[in-house]
Amino acid sequence: MSLDDVEAAIRAADPDAKVGRSTIYRWRRAEITNPQRKQVQAFCDGLGIPRTLASQILGWDDAPLSAEPDPTIDPDLRAVARLLMDPAVAAEEKTVIRATLRHLAQRR
Repeated sequence: MSLDDVEAAIRAADPDAKVGRSTIYRWRRAEITNPQRKQVQAFCDGLGIPRTLASQILGWDDAPLSAEPDPTIDPDLRAVARLLMDPAVAAEEKTVIRATLRHLAQRR
């Protein structure tokens, strides 16, 4: 999406939120440490991002607590699953992890 598309989506979600190009740039540069809730909600609504996700990231009190991990799943497997879902992990590393898991699964 272009910045114009983002602005239009936010305006469509809440015309009164006043989230403009300069606000988005300041958020991106982390110049605003305590963003206005109404602006963040309009941003989330316009881009289809769950409001609860922004609330959790920003540490707002009304954010629901994250669910406890399933105790029946091994913690190592949860860690591997997090790596495979993390967009910051390189595709090559994910390929190696998957190949290793396939190899281990075929050993039995």
